[in-house]
Amino acid sequence: MAKAAKAKKKKENVKAKVRHPVAELEEQYHAIQKKIGEAPNNYIASHRKELAAASKKMKTTQASLLQAKVKVAKATVRVKNSGTKAAKKQLKKTRAASLLLAESLKEARAILVSAKSNLHVAKPLVRKLAARAKVLAQFETDWTKKMKAETTKKVKRAKKGVVKRRATAKKRAAKRRKQ
Repeated sequence: MAKAAKAKKKKENVKAKVRHPVAELEEQYHAIQKKIGEAPNNYIASHRKELAAASKKMKTTQASLLQAKVKVAKATVRVKNSGTKAAKKQLKKTRAASLLLAESLKEARAILVSAKSNLHVAKPLVRKLAARAKVLAQFETDWTKKMKAETTKKVKRAKKGVVKRRATAKKRAAKRRKQ
């Protein structure tokens, strides 16, 4: 008895998993429409975050470059005053650090420029996405209207068929009575 109940539950689960393809397509359509509707907000926000991070990195690199320049200036003064090998090595190290910071500043500026251009490009794309979302919403309303009209036509046809069948049945019954 328990085996029969388990087999019955398995059949019910299989039937529950098998769904109509139209229902699946509608769910996929709604999921895609939802993503498209939310995409503009997420897309612009991500580009704005990227731009903010790039500008912050550039500012911190600029500040550290200024500090390195100050250190280089102080080291050059020490080298001029003392002229020792240790001071010359320190001057080389500070200049190398300054050059590295200058290179990283150039990279940060390049990242900032690309982030600005991406944000600039993202704005028209957002307009396109908004237009696409409007079109999809319009399509959905048109589709629901079409489906409602189709169902009402089916109902009318069914009623018309019932009325015809009744009329023919009455005629047949009248003929039988006459005979």
